[in-house]
Amino acid sequence: MKKLGLTIFFILILLLSFKALADVYEGYRLHIDDVLSISVWGHPDLQREVLIRPDGKISFPLIGEVEAQGVTIKELNEVITEKLGQYIKDPQVDITLKKYRGLQVLVMGEVKNPGTYKLTLGGRVLDALSSAGGPTDLADMQNVRLTREEESFLLDLEEVLTGRDLEYNYQLEIGDVLYIPRSTVEVTILGEVKQQGVYELKRGVRLSDLIARAGGLLDSAERKAVHTSGPETKSIDLDKIFAGGSDSNPILKDGDTVYINKATYQVTVMGAVNKPGSYPWFEGLTLAEVIAQAGNVVEMGNMEAINIVSRDGSVASYNLKDYIEDG
Repeated sequence: MKKLGLTIFFILILLLSFKALADVYEGYRLHIDDVLSISVWGHPDLQREVLIRPDGKISFPLIGEVEAQGVTIKELNEVITEKLGQYIKDPQVDITLKKYRGLQVLVMGEVKNPGTYKLTLGGRVLDALSSAGGPTDLADMQNVRLTREEESFLLDLEEVLTGRDLEYNYQLEIGDVLYIPRSTVEVTILGEVKQQGVYELKRGVRLSDLIARAGGLLDSAERKAVHTSGPETKSIDLDKIFAGGSDSNPILKDGDTVYINKATYQVTVMGAVNKPGSYPWFEGLTLAEVIAQAGNVVEMGNMEAINIVSRDGSVASYNLKDYIEDG
């Protein structure tokens, strides 16, 4: 019983394969150098193998020359049947494609091996792409162009490759041209990075990708980036990006510019001074100097207990009065 079930399964697969092949042949348009076997039931003297000549025509007894290039086998059958009807009552014509020139298509653009490829009858877009070695890393698979004689089609092969939508995996015809464009943007990064310059990157990259391509930030870099895209300029917190925040990590567009400023470190003086506020920090800056920049301590200020709060939150207390009096 199990063996019978397997037999039926393989028969069904075979039938489906024959049906798929029949569908391909039904839609195939004949070309120069194709060879056809033509017979008429009950008339063995009319059985012929004919070649489609360079002028696109074939010759057949009784009816002479017939245009064959560019028509399907079904359409040619109808024409021959109609013409033979003038000499034979209800002719039953059978046409079989014995040899075909081959499905030649040209694949250009961002593929690993551009060129002309010969595919089997019924070959589709993905077959041509595979024959050309597949797309390069810079290929724009969402805007692939298929040109067929005077017509042109835009194909989104990104959906096809992911298996979400096979609509654009068109069946190809002889002479089709498949062009895969480059999907890149040119962006500029300047300032405190290891390798400033203009970079060509794959479309869809983010600001963090550009910084990585530029070798990363210098130690002197500010933790903010100035991002100019078209007429809009934004300041972006790099710490949020490096922490994995994709919302603040913009996708770059063609022509964008990123500038990383040199960091300006500051200290903030608060409390009983004449000019509370933030002041530039520099190597060797002393407590007395920064208080002097803040206008010195007011009359009621306590010079004996000045607290310094570091970035890590630690607190240290200093007696500036002793320093002033005793040096």
